[in-house]
Amino acid sequence: MRVLYLDCFAGIAGDMLLAALLDAGADFDLVRKGLSSLPIDGYTIETGKGESCGIAAAYVHIKTTEKQPHRKLQDILDLIEQGNLTDSVKEKACHLFRRLAEAEAKVHGTAVEQVHFHEVGAVDSICDIIGCLLALESLDVNRVICSPLPLSSGAVQCEHGLLPLPAPATLELIKGVPTRQTDIEGELVTPTGAVLAVTLAHSFSSLPGMMIEKVGYGMGTRDLGFPNILRAIIGETEESAISPADEGNHDGIMVLECSIDDLNPEIYPYLIEKLLETGAADAFLSPIIMKRGRPGVLLTVLTHQEKWSQLARIIFEETSTLGIRMRRDMRKVLLRETARVSTPYGKITVKFGRFSDEESPVQIAPEYRDCCAAAKQFGIPLKQVYNEAVAAALDMVKNNCSNEGEVMIDRHKKD
Repeated sequence: MRVLYLDCFAGIAGDMLLAALLDAGADFDLVRKGLSSLPIDGYTIETGKGESCGIAAAYVHIKTTEKQPHRKLQDILDLIEQGNLTDSVKEKACHLFRRLAEAEAKVHGTAVEQVHFHEVGAVDSICDIIGCLLALESLDVNRVICSPLPLSSGAVQCEHGLLPLPAPATLELIKGVPTRQTDIEGELVTPTGAVLAVTLAHSFSSLPGMMIEKVGYGMGTRDLGFPNILRAIIGETEESAISPADEGNHDGIMVLECSIDDLNPEIYPYLIEKLLETGAADAFLSPIIMKRGRPGVLLTVLTHQEKWSQLARIIFEETSTLGIRMRRDMRKVLLRETARVSTPYGKITVKFGRFSDEESPVQIAPEYRDCCAAAKQFGIPLKQVYNEAVAAALDMVKNNCSNEGEVMIDRHKKD
């Protein structure tokens, strides 16, 4: 597996990450072309090599030549949609800015839609974030791992005046992420750097064992008394280095969750069906007790990366929630396949789950809808159809062939 490890021993900022990715071999022409497609004027991109405490490192400076407006979230989302970018880059960029807006709204006690991004909305931050996504796309890595983030003390000047460090928005963004305390005064992790780290990284840990291919260095602008650089390390690693070393396969899954206590319950069945039809891997409801003792419902949706934005939109449109919690989880999955087996009650679809191609199934599950339809048609108990389908599936496995020559379909399908 091709892995990118972000070694944030001196912190992380958007320009440092972009410089490190370019130094590690990302395609700068692709980055420049993508950024130039955005409807933004009045800036230049300067790249080059510098030195921090004796270590050569790349730098990226976004310099504005015209005054830039303060942009709200929707302004930035509109800019992204107008750019000539891949759907994946657009989706991730919108997600990053939404997370930034949510953090700023929480800190300043306002609605997400009313947040003026100030520094974050400035052209340099827009270029840093979208530039990093374009650079990462060109590197073709399968997984991003980040080191624990260093926390510092002191204060930083911003549009609102002096703010304590770590900046309040940064603290909101790194909730639940491993950190380490330092005795350094001055900003090490910026809000832009924080949102990039927590959104792009699949996990936070020390450097995994790998065969290192490339190392990129991106430098910051301040003198810390030690190398003010971010290292981007790219290499090949065994799956077991980043996943539990046991049988089965592993992949990432997005989890969308929201708590609801004021929705007509008749809507939930329609909502779940719509989410599943749109591509959710699973969607379910759990009863919860919310604030002031009110009974509510926890909606949980599992989805692959490419579908989360579409599913989140459905949740907002069909429910009364004002926010959705999102996270990446790792899961262990069996290799999956389906087959149509012959029973006394007609053809029934059966799902199989295996540890590997060479091993017998450890899970056999008849398709509910097929069994239900057969039970109604023949006027027999549903479990009787289930038992016949399982028996036919076991016979198929025993004979190591498909039932009556019917070919297995959807092999290794993941949901």
